[in-house]
Amino acid sequence: MNAEDSKGSDVPPIIYATAGLIAFSGGLYQPYLNIYAVEIGATYSEMGVITSVNNAAPTILQPIWGALSDKKDKRKPFIFLGCFAGNALIFLFLLAKDPMLFALFLAAHFIVLSASTPTWNALLGKIIPEKVRGKVLGKVNAIAFAGRVFATAIAGIIMTWILGQTLESQYTFVFTAAAVFGILGSLLILKFKEPVENGGTPVYRGLKVALKETLRNKYFRRLCSLEALFGMAMSMSWPYFSVVMVRKLEATKFEIAVASIIFGATASLSQFYLGKLVDKFGRKPIIVVSRIVLPLYPFLFILSQNMYYVYLANLIGGISNGLSIVAISAYILDISQDHERGTYFATYNTLFGLATFAGSIFSGYLGMFFQTFQSEIQALNTVLSISVILRMITAMLFLTLKETKKIAPAKMPLMPPIPKTEK
Repeated sequence: MNAEDSKGSDVPPIIYATAGLIAFSGGLYQPYLNIYAVEIGATYSEMGVITSVNNAAPTILQPIWGALSDKKDKRKPFIFLGCFAGNALIFLFLLAKDPMLFALFLAAHFIVLSASTPTWNALLGKIIPEKVRGKVLGKVNAIAFAGRVFATAIAGIIMTWILGQTLESQYTFVFTAAAVFGILGSLLILKFKEPVENGGTPVYRGLKVALKETLRNKYFRRLCSLEALFGMAMSMSWPYFSVVMVRKLEATKFEIAVASIIFGATASLSQFYLGKLVDKFGRKPIIVVSRIVLPLYPFLFILSQNMYYVYLANLIGGISNGLSIVAISAYILDISQDHERGTYFATYNTLFGLATFAGSIFSGYLGMFFQTFQSEIQALNTVLSISVILRMITAMLFLTLKETKKIAPAKMPLMPPIPKTEK
C-alpha cells in the first residue's frame, strides 16, 4: 500500500458515523413531506407552493454558504450550524396543520439546513486523498444510503402497522425522530478536528466575482440553460406524484416507503456500477440518455392502476438520477478549477432549484385551472401529460451540449448531494 492509499484509511470513523446519522434522519421524514401535505388537505395550488419550496429553499443560499466557507477555509462550523439548527426546525412541522404554514416551516428548515450541503462536500474533498477518493466516497455513500433506506423502511412499517391510521401519531413519531437523529449527527461533527490547509490562504475573489466567472464559462452557461429548461418541464409533475399515491392509489405508508427505497437503491447502484460509463463514453452521451428516459416517469403515473406502476417508474427514475448525478458532477469538475468548485456546484444547484421552483408553482395553479372543468384525477392527468410532452422536447435540446471529456483528464467526481431527486 502506498502513502496515498494509507492516508485514505485514516479518514476518521466520525465522518462515516455523521454521514450515517444525517442520512438516517433524512430517510425518516423526507419521503413523506409531500404525503403529509396531501393528507392535511393541500389543494393543487398549495401542493405547487409546497413542492416549489422543497425545490428552491435547499439551494437559494448555497452560493453564499459555499463562498463564506471558501473564504474562511472552515467547513465544520457551517456543517454544524446547518445540521443542528436545520434539524431543530423539524419540530415546527408538528404545529403545521395548515398547508401554507407547513410551506413556511419547510422553507425555514431547508434554508438553514442548506448551510451543510456545499460545506460537507468541500470537507470531504479536503480530507480524502485524490487517489483513494473513489474508494472512500463509495464507502461514505454506501453508509449514507444504508442509513436512509433503513430509516425509510422503519418509518413506513411503524406508521402502517404500529401507529395505524391516526395521522397525528404517525407524523409526531416521524418528525420527532428525524429531528433527534439529525441533531445527534450535528453534534458528532464537533468531535472531528478539521485539518488546516498547508498551501496558505485559499484563493478567494468574492462571491460576486466568483459568480460572474462561473457564468462567463460557455460550457457551464450552456449546461445551466439546458438544465433550467428541463428542470421547469420536469418539476411540473412533481406536485402530483404524492396525490396519485394517496388519493388515486390509496397507498399505505409502507408502499410509499417501498417506492422511495426502490428509487434510492437504483440511484445508488447505478452510480456505483454504471458511473464508469461516464468516463468510457463521455459526459454528454450519459447526460442526454438520462434526460431522454425521464418522460417515462410521469407517463407511468398517468397509466397507474396500482403501486406496481409507481415501482417501475421509480426503478427507471432512480437509474436516470444516478447516472445524471455522476455525469453532471464530472462535467462541472472538467470545466472548473479546484478553488472554484464550491461556487460552481452551488451556482448550478441554485439555478436548478429556482427553475424547478417556477415549474412546480406554475403547475400547481395550472392544475387548479383544469379542475374547474375536469375531475380531480382528470386535471391531474392533464398536467402530467403536459409535463411528459415538455420533458421530451427539452430533453432533446441536450444534444446541443458540448462534450468536456477531452478538455480535462477523466477523474472520479466528488459528487455533491444534488438537493432534489430528479424524477
